[in-house]
Amino acid sequence: MEIGVADDLHVGYVLWWSQPDLMNSGYLFRSCDSEAGEVKTVVVAVWAGGIGNLRQHWSWTKETCALGKCVLVVNGSGTGPHEPYLIYGKPARRLFGVMHKLTDDLLWLGDSLAAIRTYDIIRCADVIRELDECHDAVIEFYTVGRHGLYVQLASVLDDRIEVPAIDDAFDGSITDRVKAREYETEDSMSFVIPGILQYLDLPELRRKGDQQ
Repeated sequence: MEIGVADDLHVGYVLWWSQPDLMNSGYLFRSCDSEAGEVKTVVVAVWAGGIGNLRQHWSWTKETCALGKCVLVVNGSGTGPHEPYLIYGKPARRLFGVMHKLTDDLLWLGDSLAAIRTYDIIRCADVIRELDECHDAVIEFYTVGRHGLYVQLASVLDDRIEVPAIDDAFDGSITDRVKAREYETEDSMSFVIPGILQYLDLPELRRKGDQQ
C-alpha cells in the first residue's frame, strides 16, 4: 500500500502475519526516478528499532534507492510499532524492562525472542515474493548492529537468505560472549537462544558467508 512520497522516495507500507496472532510490518522505499513496474532488487534493512530509527539510516536509504533498488525497513517482533507497552516505569530494553520480561517469559516457555525474530526474517522473504512488483526480485540484506545475528541465523535455515556483511557488533563468537565476566545489559536477552552452541557458533556462519 503506497502512503506517499518523502524526499523524492515513494513510500509504501506492508503488514503481514509472521505467525498466528503475531504481526510484522515494514516500510518500502523506492526512488521517484525509477521506472514503474517490476522491482529487480529488494534490500531488506534490519536494525534495532526498525522504522523508529530510520532517521539515523536515511542517507543510506536514499543512496541505496538511487542505485535502482527498493529498501524494505523491517519492524520485526517486538520492534518499532510492535514493541510492547512499558511496565514498571522502566525503559523497554533495560534490565527488568518489558522486553526483558518478554524474553524471560519466552525462555520459560521453551522459546526465545531471538528464535522468533530469526523466523521473522524467513517470513519476510516469503512476503516479498507475494508482492506483485517484487515476486521475481533479488533479495539482499543490510544489517546494522546486533540485530544482524537474526539474519545470520536465518541464512542457515533458508537458502534464499545470504549471510550479510558482518560488522563488529558480534565480533568474535558467542562462546566468547558466554565466557565474558561482564555482560552488556541493554537488550541482552533478545539475543539468547538456549543450546545454540551445541550446533554452531558465529565463525561457522562467517565461513558460510565467505563461501557464498
